[in-house]
Amino acid sequence: PVERQKLLFKGKALKEDGDLAPLTAGATLMLMGSADALPLAPAPQVRFVEDLSRAEAKKAGADATPVGLKNLGNTCYLNSVAQMLHSIPELNGALQRYVPNEPLMRTQSPNAPPHMVTAAAKHLFTSLDGATDAVLPALFVHTFRTVLPEFARTTEQGSPMQHDADEAYNGMISLLAQTLSELPREEGQARGEPTPASNLVAQLLRGTLEVRSKCKEPGAEEEPERVATESFTKLMCNITEQINFMHDGLLAGLDEDREIFSSTLKRDALYRKTARISELPPYLCVHFVRFCWKKREGVRAKILRPVKFPLVLDATPYCTDALKAQLQPHRDALREERNRRIAAQKQQLEAKLAATDAHSASTSPATSTATATSTATATSTAPAPAATAEAAPMDVEAPAPAPTRYVAPSFLAPQHNKTGTYELSAIVAHQGRSAEGGHYLAWVKYGLDTWYKFDDDDVTRCHDEDILKLVGGGDWPIAYLLLYRSVDRLE
Repeated sequence: PVERQKLLFKGKALKEDGDLAPLTAGATLMLMGSADALPLAPAPQVRFVEDLSRAEAKKAGADATPVGLKNLGNTCYLNSVAQMLHSIPELNGALQRYVPNEPLMRTQSPNAPPHMVTAAAKHLFTSLDGATDAVLPALFVHTFRTVLPEFARTTEQGSPMQHDADEAYNGMISLLAQTLSELPREEGQARGEPTPASNLVAQLLRGTLEVRSKCKEPGAEEEPERVATESFTKLMCNITEQINFMHDGLLAGLDEDREIFSSTLKRDALYRKTARISELPPYLCVHFVRFCWKKREGVRAKILRPVKFPLVLDATPYCTDALKAQLQPHRDALREERNRRIAAQKQQLEAKLAATDAHSASTSPATSTATATSTATATSTAPAPAATAEAAPMDVEAPAPAPTRYVAPSFLAPQHNKTGTYELSAIVAHQGRSAEGGHYLAWVKYGLDTWYKFDDDDVTRCHDEDILKLVGGGDWPIAYLLLYRSVDRLE
């Protein structure tokens, strides 16, 4: 500011009323002064949405678009599987609670490799939750290839090979199952009490099949039917020329012929295997068997046949009769709740339409003319009636039926799925006609009708109608792994 400035000539300050005669042309003057104090930064620092982490944006209520994973050279299969597993909140939470065993990972113990992958997965999922830009999964990819060297193979030119996303999914959940054994417990449950499963992966993804096998060959008619139980982490959807829907493909995978040693015939014989689910998992993974081996040509081929799949899956056709009986009361309760809500919406709509009709009738020309003729004298002397305070709207558009929204149950209950109902929550799809190449993408559901497509680091928003296009039939991405989430009540 001017009041804090001085003008000096030969070391002396010049004053306004001083003698300026000594000043000549070309004289050197010096201006000195002191600045005001700098303004203080605002107490609440302004931060823009673009600068917030995903977790901070969620807390602030801003729309936080998820981030993708960069491709490190044919790693799309691993990126897609990671995005699908990251969509499971219980698994994500268990990884956040996981404490890496650093001394163990520095040893040659056979238990070290699974812990290395779990620690890398924790780092990756934490980065996905906190980043605002695409994440570079270098540590995760390197660790995964080190522990599972079959995924580290390269081509003759030295570049990384493309691999099967299903094989990567199997390897990933197998490693996580060996480390994530600390299960969340219900309130009041002591640490020493038994938990529903031996590890978190088993608790979330593993179901049980009741398998019945009956010999089909002559001479073994009297042989009793064999009954056994098997665990599974995914169901196979077999695809043949007769399969057009996932329902038929699942039944084809559950009911098939297999060769088993017959104690009656003393040799391997053909048995008819019939499998049904006796315990449903909270998350049901369905594998579309899109790749097959052609014996005559000696090559691996891809099946492009379109197979439709549902957004909401009813799993009861694949369950045992005993499990169906357990599910029925909860299914009836869910159906009654849905019908009650539909009836309430219908009543609300009828009330609006009735109010509209009444308002239209009271203001129609015929009614107005009749009223004016019969009460002409009265209306000339009486005050005008007051306008209706709450007039019904003139045009009422029938609202679209509210979409059914499901919410996940508590998975700590002995029965993981109480209704046999699942909603589609994530997809890994394969694009391309070749079984040895192509490209993998992932779709993850983030809302009622909101999905995000993860094409490595390119993330775009889409909706249910876009998901239903992944049925197959050409160069468009084809659903390969489908993850269904258990639901047991309406929101």
